[in-house]
Amino acid sequence: MLEQFLNYWTKPLQKREFTSLVARLSGNQTITLVTVALLSTLATLFQLAGGFMPGPGYLISPLSTAPIVVATLISLRSGAIAYALVIIIAAHSTE
Repeated sequence: MLEQFLNYWTKPLQKREFTSLVARLSGNQTITLVTVALLSTLATLFQLAGGFMPGPGYLISPLSTAPIVVATLISLRSGAIAYALVIIIAAHSTE
């Protein structure tokens, strides 16, 4: 039983179809920049939804991590840039 459990967690992951999408986005810097900016804007909107719509906004707010994860799947640098952009945009929109 323990061996089956360990085999499940230690076997290599299969290649998914999104790897071709990540390769296409990572190849062109302009498309990557625009994609990261749009994902950052989407994450900021989700994050600030609690302040704009107090009831349903608090249910939408946890979804703000999804665009950051998608940007990180493109590349680690894109994820870090998206995270920093969300902080900057959120700080300016709450003033």
